[in-house]
Amino acid sequence: MQMKLLLWMVVMMVILPSSTVTASSNISLENCPQRCGDVSVPFPFGFGRPECAKNSTFLLECNQSSSLLYGNISINDISLEDGTITGLIGSAYQCYNSSAFLSNWSDASVMFNNLSSVISNNLSFIISPIHNNFVGLGCDTMAIMYNKEGRFGGGCNTFCYNVTEVRNDTSCSGFGCCQTSIPKDLNQLNISVFSRYNHKFVWNFNPCSYALVVANSFDISKINFLGYSTTAPMYPVVFEWVIGDQHGCQDYCGPNANCSYSDTGGGFRCSCKQGFIGNPYLPRGCQEI
Repeated sequence: MQMKLLLWMVVMMVILPSSTVTASSNISLENCPQRCGDVSVPFPFGFGRPECAKNSTFLLECNQSSSLLYGNISINDISLEDGTITGLIGSAYQCYNSSAFLSNWSDASVMFNNLSSVISNNLSFIISPIHNNFVGLGCDTMAIMYNKEGRFGGGCNTFCYNVTEVRNDTSCSGFGCCQTSIPKDLNQLNISVFSRYNHKFVWNFNPCSYALVVANSFDISKINFLGYSTTAPMYPVVFEWVIGDQHGCQDYCGPNANCSYSDTGGGFRCSCKQGFIGNPYLPRGCQEI
């Protein structure tokens, strides 16, 4: 009797972890690809065939270089739990020559648009105020952001007079680097960068100014902004997404899943009920633990 009980316990120890892994690894529809390069693509998103996504709103592109694209944004992470997409976005910058003349720049006004070419009214897609910061870089920099209508905005200034001050400031506190929070509920944002003295006092070690939105998980101290730039640097930016509207839970959430309206507005998110695990957007995604 004791041997049978011991054998039953061993069998259960083998089976339970296996079933848990199966449930948690089932992120896409059957016979649909789950990865593009290094990026996992969970349903309701999909690529390859239209039927692999919930609808055309969530259909992505995996190009020949195994890069996942959402419109013209290169995506490096999709999170069901947080309701976020992380993509690489360019910065605004201005570079000056030794005579204090503007010699190279990206468009001084960079707009984060609402990606109207790839989304529709049932997908809210905003610049996350929780997961991003607005950052100014350079020793003679005025970094400014404002909403689409230009009715409100903010920004920060930086200054420094030698390279030692920049290298000693690893906390982005104003010596060559400043940061501030992102306003809430924005899917469009204008970014501009200016230089008060055209870098003429610091040109020998810092000829450029930068303004960018960047994920707050990114280590800003790793950015080397002291050299001359010939292209707009790309940095990770986090967008929040929700689906449907407050009346559409049954159309998007699978069985054993809860539906909660998002604080950001525009729709809701799905999550597995307590005691279940998996992808709550799949028909049988939430499996009992």
